[in-house]
Amino acid sequence: YFYAFYPADRVTGTEDGKIRGTVPTTQNVTSWNQVSENSGITWYGKTDTEENAYMWAYGHFKRSTMGEATIPLTFHPWMTVLEITIPGPASGTKTVTNVNIRAIEGTQTMIAGDFICDMTPVEEDGASGIPNYEPVGGQGTVNNTISISGYNPTTDDFITLGPNDKMVVRAYLLPIDEQNATDARNIQISVATLNGAALTRTLGYSAAGANSIQPHKVNRVTLPRLVDTGTNYWMSSLDKDIYLSELSIPGSKFSYL
Repeated sequence: YFYAFYPADRVTGTEDGKIRGTVPTTQNVTSWNQVSENSGITWYGKTDTEENAYMWAYGHFKRSTMGEATIPLTFHPWMTVLEITIPGPASGTKTVTNVNIRAIEGTQTMIAGDFICDMTPVEEDGASGIPNYEPVGGQGTVNNTISISGYNPTTDDFITLGPNDKMVVRAYLLPIDEQNATDARNIQISVATLNGAALTRTLGYSAAGANSIQPHKVNRVTLPRLVDTGTNYWMSSLDKDIYLSELSIPGSKFSYL
């Protein structure tokens, strides 16, 4: 019986025959590919797949029938990918400093961090089996957030978008394989801009169905245009479905009175 996990150096060990690994909460772009499209520039962020793009392979073979032949191992994508497109503002320019992906509520809010992966379902069910995992983390561990910086190391500055420009980044999330996990996690994407309000969009619950976030696949999401408003107009930039508990409302020394 043969098992394989990619990338091998991201596997931090085994535990009771299970694979132990980690998905980073910071998934910054290693380089930006600048492409001229539709009278504007599209910035494609290249993420380090050797840190984030987990894949698995499994096979069982009999030496008596194979002899000395090479053992084939077909790798399958394990992570769930969000490809996020951020269009520029309708007028002027906006500088993107950070993109945050959060699981704000649900039964499975872990989208990053340490995990233990069990290959038993694959061994038992063959081609229809998918490795399952369980989260690992102590009190105070942050594993419901993934952060992607808009910093461009080539220019030593953050990406600035105009009306015809776009930014495309990818986030690698731990998957959900339950068919009826209608309340597994509520995904929210927040785009932080320089000297401006954070622009937030809630995708809704990850539910089984054609319109849900599909596990082990690239899910493409296009956000609304960036709004050219300052921090004094932060309320107009909020998602209409935002929860009161998600707001960070400034106060004063005697505001409790």
